[in-house]
Amino acid sequence: MTLKYTAHLLGVSWDTIKEIHTHHLECQYAPLSLEGVDSIGIDEFAVRKGHVYKTIVVDLRAVGFSMWVRARLRCFGRILEKGQTKEARPQVYRTDLSAAFISSVLENCPNAVHVFDHFHVVKLVNEMRSWTRYVGRNITWKKTSTSAKS
Repeated sequence: MTLKYTAHLLGVSWDTIKEIHTHHLECQYAPLSLEGVDSIGIDEFAVRKGHVYKTIVVDLRAVGFSMWVRARLRCFGRILEKGQTKEARPQVYRTDLSAAFISSVLENCPNAVHVFDHFHVVKLVNEMRSWTRYVGRNITWKKTSTSAKS
């Protein structure tokens, strides 16, 4: 639904609808406040069969469960406030093995500790182990089949 149609439907001016929409976007996508947070976990997850992505940011040391969910963030640097000094930023980041997360942490917080998510590391090791078995089987099979022809 367009802003013009919404304004007509509600009987208000286009400017009023635009102000409401702008205010909503500013509240929804304002920078996250990471004041007092020294370690965070960041991950993305798919919504609606993988067509919509959300980014979750979790305070890893929170007594309760403190988290923020935003629309997909293409760059990790957008999580950090524009005016935030590098000393005030979290010092520990836990992410998956995404190249975007790795490069963003290195670029924005080069002295921080970057920990990879256990789940994703184990998944990668298992995939490589399966691949090695598959390749090993094919090499063995090819050697056997060529020696049988001789």
